[in-house]
Amino acid sequence: MRPPPYRPCLRTRAAALLLLLLVVGFAGAKAFDEEKGPYEVRKTSMAPEDWFGGHTFRMYTPNGTKAEEKFPAVIFAHGLCGPEEDYEGILRVIASHGYIILANAEQEYCGRASVSAFFQFLTNDPFPDLRRAADGSVMIDNLREEVDFVLSKNESFPYDEGAGIALVGHSMGGAAVLDLAASLGSSKPVRGVAAIAPWNGITDAATPSSVAGNIKSPVLLFCSKMDQLCPCSGEVGAATGAGQNWASDFLFNTIFAGRTKDWFGGVDAIFDAAAARGGGVNTTLVELSRGGHFAMAGIGRKQLEDLGRRMGQLRIVMDIGISAAEINTGTSVSETGGLVLRVTTAFLEETLRGDETEFVDAMRDVSSEEDAVTIRTGTGE
Repeated sequence: MRPPPYRPCLRTRAAALLLLLLVVGFAGAKAFDEEKGPYEVRKTSMAPEDWFGGHTFRMYTPNGTKAEEKFPAVIFAHGLCGPEEDYEGILRVIASHGYIILANAEQEYCGRASVSAFFQFLTNDPFPDLRRAADGSVMIDNLREEVDFVLSKNESFPYDEGAGIALVGHSMGGAAVLDLAASLGSSKPVRGVAAIAPWNGITDAATPSSVAGNIKSPVLLFCSKMDQLCPCSGEVGAATGAGQNWASDFLFNTIFAGRTKDWFGGVDAIFDAAAARGGGVNTTLVELSRGGHFAMAGIGRKQLEDLGRRMGQLRIVMDIGISAAEINTGTSVSETGGLVLRVTTAFLEETLRGDETEFVDAMRDVSSEEDAVTIRTGTGE
């Protein structure tokens, strides 16, 4: 007789779920060399004392071939608890195609498993670090300051005013850039918004699906049917059961109070709202049948394990957490992350440089991958 399947106890699953929610937005693409553009890239750090804003961000700048060369700008927002440096591989690739990137470097710490953390769990504020990191209003305000910095006409900043700005984000960052674009409307030169697995349950901010109709520029969305954290639709952890236990209920009654387990309809709801906009503004949803929340951002198992160790998680917790978040479909991280990176870069070429050919070609290429990708579009007409 076949032995019963292994089912971790509730306490172990609860710890694993906590790990999952803590790393909702972590990414760490390290090697997409084949996607690199022609420019070398330098990285600098901007601390609060270096500019008029009140937070830290990193800047990736292409080394122009001419002294007077100018570039479009991209504002990038990381996911919940996802350190900016773990996105460096992807950001360098995008910058190498001739884009200045400003990457928010705040709200990166979500706490660490420890004795003191256990006793903090027993108080009225069990997850103070996570609560601060999950504050969407803070992230959106920081991104708004970065937009203002780009537009401040800093003489040492090689920004091409004629090209404009694009907003790009992953997970919580994806939700934040959608909210920011909606609030800015036509007041700033935002030419495009790309959101990878956007979190439609972002806290302390508007639900993206409730404001996406106010965005004035083209929108590109990505989601995966294998994503157990920010799915296209359906409840968190529906395929693995990760969202069906007391720990999940506890988090949805504390940190995520007022949010539904399907994040108010998920990425599909954001697409529906954006696609219903008038004026013929394009909305595109790239829906993957393979590759999970982390894979879309180019993150593999080793990077997840490194993150777990930094957070003080036990190996068994990491194993269960990774299995619950990323369903193994045989698709490599470089394949999924590379697809998202190629399409995003092509979207930037269209929205910031007016090269429609790149995006059309990218859409045709991904559409040819049999049942791996579904593309939905809408213009509100």
